Amino acid sequence: MNNSILELRSAKREDAKAVWLIANDALVRSMSFLSDPIPWDEHLKWYNDQLSNNGAVIYVLVADDERIVGNVRFAVERNIARISIALAPSSRGNGTGTKVIRMGCKKLFGTHSVEVIEALIRPSNQASVNAFVRAGFQKGSETVAHGEKALISVLDRITTKEKIGND
Repeated sequence: MNNSILELRSAKREDAKAVWLIANDALVRSMSFLSDPIPWDEHLKWYNDQLSNNGAVIYVLVADDERIVGNVRFAVERNIARISIALAPSSRGNGTGTKVIRMGCKKLFGTHSVEVIEALIRPSNQASVNAFVRAGFQKGSETVAHGEKALISVLDRITTKEKIGND
């Protein structure tokens, strides 16, 4: 990464455009289960709904130059959360994904009564598979998401300290 991470903080309304630009990056779209480009007006409605939804948590990754270079999102339902991550091109291929996953999971476990965090990953997305494993997730079984094969990886609260450490 050409920039160091300043913080992982809760998303704000004014972050909507930066989150949208990353979400519409060609590689991000190609690795998503829903790969069509996201129109701005649809994103803005979704984003504002997420910010006001108690079951949704969005953190943005802010570089030392104050640019948003990624995000990690959680959909929380009872004691289970589903994680999703997206990184700007400048933040890929250098361990940032693993670090952001760890940071986001630690933050979520510290603020929510979640017992398990699940990641659904396209089997062809080897970079994500590796990042989640390095972040302490256990590779699980195959499932189907949006009509496609998906790998499900899991991180649980009980063993989270030993798995995600103190990064």
